[in-house]
Amino acid sequence: MGFKPTQIEVATPGRYAVKLINDGVIPHDITFAGGPTIVANANETVSGEIDIPAGGLTFICSVP
Repeated sequence: MGFKPTQIEVATPGRYAVKLINDGVIPHDITFAGGPTIVANANETVSGEIDIPAGGLTFICSVP
């Protein structure tokens, strides 16, 4: 399991839109360290906004 792309770079810190396309058969999410979680059910596309600090931000899918 993983994300494509596996790493995202932004020009400057700030608020950015994030789109999660789940083309799988079970729910998945993007869980940001110290931040929100964006959840997409199977075959669903969802969007959310996240604040990216100067030091960057890590993310995982918390669904096993």
